[in-house]
Amino acid sequence: GFVVDHAGCGGDSFPQQLTTIRCLLLPWTGDYPAQCEIGKCIFAGLHPCRRCKLEGTTVPGSGNHCYYGDNRKKCKYPWDQRTLAQELEYIREVEDEDRVSHRSNLAKASGFTGLSALHRLHRLYQFDFIQDLVFDAMHNLPLKVVSKQLHRLVESKTFNTKELDSRLQAIPWPSDKIKAKCTSCSVVMPCCVFHLV
Repeated sequence: GFVVDHAGCGGDSFPQQLTTIRCLLLPWTGDYPAQCEIGKCIFAGLHPCRRCKLEGTTVPGSGNHCYYGDNRKKCKYPWDQRTLAQELEYIREVEDEDRVSHRSNLAKASGFTGLSALHRLHRLYQFDFIQDLVFDAMHNLPLKVVSKQLHRLVESKTFNTKELDSRLQAIPWPSDKIKAKCTSCSVVMPCCVFHLV
């Protein structure tokens, strides 16, 4: 650590003295799948959230696809939060399991695939890998929201699509993006609003 001459504050709580300051900075981030990999969390399935006890419902006849409903209700009455103290027993149980199929079932039930390497920091710095990793907003967005909204905008005809098309043609697109002819207007892609959706 760094030894500093602390000026003192808070009366007797922090008197003026030489003090050692220690700080741990973790300059690491990743998208949601990468965070789940390092945190040993499942990013899909019945329990896809490492922070709360969100629980999905398996869609019948679709294999492992899950549905996460009751969104309006859960906006008002949110899911309970996960805490490291509560989850640690389940995480250790998954970590200690040797049978692959049983370990997989435990992981699906708990939402964790084992004990994260980041847990070593908990004893030293109280680092909680469940709550202290940042959110990755991009991967938390529902899929195809932008596409659906653009489709609605195009179909509503509330703006000049010819003007948008001419502006799209003016963009210096990378050569790997210009490969084929557009099926909507027979111009080399990307050429028109239909390629945004």
